[in-house]
Amino acid sequence: MIKNIVGLFVGQDSKKRQMGMIAWSIAIGLYMLGYIDNEQFNAVMIIISAWVGVAFSAKLTKIGNALKK
Repeated sequence: MIKNIVGLFVGQDSKKRQMGMIAWSIAIGLYMLGYIDNEQFNAVMIIISAWVGVAFSAKLTKIGNALKK
């Protein structure tokens, strides 16, 4: 069940990486407009960076497995 829930947000699909980029943009916009403070911004950016990093890692793993075959 946890794998299915995580799969909705992180994976090899380019849409999931695009969602991360949009989340980055929204977080930066909220910070620039003053809706979130510096501590919240740093916490959100760490979470989003991990999310996008895992999505890119999954894609690279998929490409690596395809090259092995």
